[in-house]
Amino acid sequence: LLGQYALGKQTNGEIAQIFGWYETLNLGIEFDRLFQESIEAVTPDMALEVARNYLTGPYISIVRPQN
Repeated sequence: LLGQYALGKQTNGEIAQIFGWYETLNLGIEFDRLFQESIEAVTPDMALEVARNYLTGPYISIVRPQN
């Protein structure tokens, strides 16, 4: 995930685009560092717990027009 994230910031234009997006969302450019630190902090056990909570049991979603 972080490798792909880094590859998306190779040119000045790509960096400007992502930093501009962060500013648009009122996250500030420091979010770039915080995002990476947050991803690095995820442990295998944390990912497994989330998977067990949200990816268990069968679910069916029906999407149709309201009327």
